[in-house]
Amino acid sequence: MQKIANTISRVLFGTVVYACIIVLAAPIPSATGLFLTFPALNGLAFLYSPQSSAEAMARSMLWMPVINSALCGAYIVAFLALGPVMAPALLAWTLAAAVAALWLGISTRKFVREGISRDRQAVFGIIVLLVGCAIAALAPRVLSELAISPAPASSVHSLFSLDLLPQIFWHSRLKIALFAICLLLFLVLTTRLSPSAQGILGGLPLVPFGGLVSVATEAGTDQLYIFERMAASVWLGPMVGIWFICGYSRYLDARRPSRSKSFDATMRFGVLLAAWCLCIAAILGISGAIAYVEPQ
Repeated sequence: MQKIANTISRVLFGTVVYACIIVLAAPIPSATGLFLTFPALNGLAFLYSPQSSAEAMARSMLWMPVINSALCGAYIVAFLALGPVMAPALLAWTLAAAVAALWLGISTRKFVREGISRDRQAVFGIIVLLVGCAIAALAPRVLSELAISPAPASSVHSLFSLDLLPQIFWHSRLKIALFAICLLLFLVLTTRLSPSAQGILGGLPLVPFGGLVSVATEAGTDQLYIFERMAASVWLGPMVGIWFICGYSRYLDARRPSRSKSFDATMRFGVLLAAWCLCIAAILGISGAIAYVEPQ
């Protein structure tokens, strides 16, 4: 019973943290694509795993932001291309099934399980950065060919207001529920899996895929415009996740656990919270740069 209660409390705590991140991201439409692969589950996977597993988890987990972002980008581009000629709900779930099958096929490959060795992680991060910037630079030209119409002013919120909180939570209910499911799966299965498999499970993309389906099927929203905004930035999300995974895993691998379990847990979470704040700052900076260079 104590183990079940502990698992439930961890799921509740992690879900509340994720909901807070959702609230912070809501007023920033240009950063929506970047937040698709925000390392919330990754961080909690590290936090709730033995410290000795951090390095091995990081090796396989480093592939997850790249794979997830690429599949999210493919989903968005396919929806933009087919959205005008197909029913949104049918298209949304068809694409979701396709990217889920692709994720399962890719994530079980040997090169993903083996991961990126520590001595190659810096080069890997640089390559992901350069490729992401190149694709993001080409995205506006591709999107211009699709002739996306501008969204009405009422569909975009640029300022945060407490009055919007119920609406934010309601629109994000599927993502929050999926995050709780992902975290529960990780906590239940983590003791039965190798650190490499834990790293992959820590990047389970139910939340971003569910978020895309939620946008695509929600009545009264301008799906094409929202996806057009995501498509300009989703390619830059992996570098934020990769930086986070490298930094936090190396911190865990290098630190000495405290004799006090409560103090030790507080310190690990404190550093995790600081790392998340840095990720949010990086996302804000990237989204601001994208908005600056976009044609007015």
